[in-house]
Amino acid sequence: DIAKQKGLNENYGRELMALHTLGVDNFYTQDDVIRVSEALTGWTVQQDPRRPIEFVFKPEMHAFGARSVLNIKIPANPRNGEAEGQAVLDMLVKHPGTADFLAYKLCRHFVNDRPSPDMVKRVAKEFRNRNLTDLKATYRAILNDPEFFDPANYQTKFKRPSEFVVSAVRATGAEVVNSAGLHRALLTLNEPLYQCEDPTGYYDQADVWRDPGVMAGRWQFGIGLAMGWIEGVNLPDSTWEGMEENNPLQWKEVLSKRILPLGHTAQTDAALDEVIAKYARFNPTPEQLGRYIVGLLLGSPEFQRQ
Repeated sequence: DIAKQKGLNENYGRELMALHTLGVDNFYTQDDVIRVSEALTGWTVQQDPRRPIEFVFKPEMHAFGARSVLNIKIPANPRNGEAEGQAVLDMLVKHPGTADFLAYKLCRHFVNDRPSPDMVKRVAKEFRNRNLTDLKATYRAILNDPEFFDPANYQTKFKRPSEFVVSAVRATGAEVVNSAGLHRALLTLNEPLYQCEDPTGYYDQADVWRDPGVMAGRWQFGIGLAMGWIEGVNLPDSTWEGMEENNPLQWKEVLSKRILPLGHTAQTDAALDEVIAKYARFNPTPEQLGRYIVGLLLGSPEFQRQ
């Protein structure tokens, strides 16, 4: 048995069930981890540097045989070992625990870090009722759910660093000549693109990203973007269009509506007024003071929320 000779990679089975279908320690046992990992032996990728990375099944590496997973018999397929692993996947997709777990993660991602159990149940039911891999129908169930538009869920989600950086570029209409500076910013903010080492991927809960150290990095990025200090990224001249000469309060109003169209708190408004009072006595141009205003708006609490 080649799989036993080389040692079984139990991460295959554990991550499939814990992270992508059933959830951590839900329904399965250590024996199930072993059986699923056996069924997935031979599943690998071709590593020819001259060709794109793609899936390949190597029967000589597969542990053929019938097995029981979650008390369900998975028959042996001596002619097609890949089908044994596929049978495990099909069984996990149909398991009610998968619908519950995926519904919870999707509601957490799109609605609230702590979605209501009732909403999760409704979305999970839609997942089970449809073609079992029809995620579009599941997303639609979230968007059509009454709790999606509940004021209690309004702006409860905190932007991940990548969401913050991309939204800052979009909100300001910044011109990106090259992305090197943006990649460095994401590295500083602890979410370098496609470099997550954990199989869970980057977390999407506020508790992971909302700490003083991270916020300081966001403020620095906001000021850097506004002042033109981010390599390869510049604010266009159109940013200052519609701003009247020698009218700083009007500049605040124009830029606030562009970057925070849904409004801002009295605390943010007071901070804007403080910046204007500090620099207005130097008779700045709309662009000169506008850059400080833009930086403050990008670092505001309101801009950190989805």
